Formats: sequence, C-alpha cells, structure tokens
Amino acid sequence: NPDRIGLTKPVDVAICGDARQVARAILGALSATAGDAGCEERNGLIHQTKSAWLQQLSSMDHEDDDPGTSWNAQARERDAELIFTRIASAGPAFIHITEYDATRPAFDAGETLAELATRHARIPVIANGQLGAPERAESLIANGHAEVITLGKSALANPDWPRRVMAGEPIEEFDFSVLQPQANIKEHEL
Repeated sequence: NPDRIGLTKPVDVAICGDARQVARAILGALSATAGDAGCEERNGLIHQTKSAWLQQLSSMDHEDDDPGTSWNAQARERDAELIFTRIASAGPAFIHITEYDATRPAFDAGETLAELATRHARIPVIANGQLGAPERAESLIANGHAEVITLGKSALANPDWPRRVMAGEPIEEFDFSVLQPQANIKEHEL
C-alpha cells in the first residue's frame, strides 16, 4: 500500500511496485555512461557504509526504537510479561535466569532479566552471570530481584567462595588457562 510507505521508518525515495520491473525501467532510462563520473568514490563510500552497517548489525541483539518512539521497548516489555507469566502458569518452583551480566539491563535500558522474571512470574528467581563479586550478588538479592544466585567461573576459581565472602577474603579471578589444551576429537575416534 503506497500510503503506508515511510510511516515507521523515513525513506528518501518511496517506490511502490515490482522491484525487478522498477529497476529495469530505471536502467532503461539511463544512458550507457550514467554513473561513470565519481564511480570509485561512490564504491569506496558504499564499501565503508556497508562495513559500518555490518559491524552495527553484528553488535545488535534487538532493534532500537526510532527517536521519539518507544514501540520496540513496549514490545519487549509485553514479551517479557507474556513469557514469564506463561512460564509461571506451568507451575515451576523457580526460574533460573542466566545472562552474561545479570546486573545489566536486559535491553539497552530498564530492568534486568531477573527483575522482569521476578515482577511478572512472582515465583523465586535464581540469577547467574558475572556475580562473583560479592557486592554484585548481594545487590540482586537485597533489591528483591533474585532469591538465589549461582556462580560459574567464580566458583571454579574459588570453590570456597561462600567462606571467602563471609571472611572478607579476596575473590580470585578465573584462570582460563585451566581450560587448555583444547581436546579435538578426530573423525576416526567417533
């Protein structure tokens, strides 16, 4: 519908029709040397723009809202409510949330995934993700965003993590070299 073009995202040129037919019609109207002037500069700009765009895409885990709108943020909130209330309706005793960093917002801004689960599911939430520093783990529990925390790398580096925390002892960083060398299974070993 041509009346709908550009309503949600601004467009420079609104074309309504079969893309192949439109492209052929445009090409047929151009001279044989059309676009030759400045071709190298345009190709460089295209390459630079495409590279920047691909880098931006690779870092995205969700679509950002356009300035002045909040449709995507509202959709994420609705989705979180829908997902966590449905999970809770299945009757689990708890929900275990694992994030890279459980203290960061689930999206660019707003609540953490543990907060969303706690608010919408109304059952105990277990949180995991970069919680080896005691103050980070304590803040999730103190703020009511999780009832229990779990540890991965911090527990591997500090099997006595609870004792260390209670004694005020330092927490050791995880040494990734313990995962080396990587084991490779050869085809004939399968």
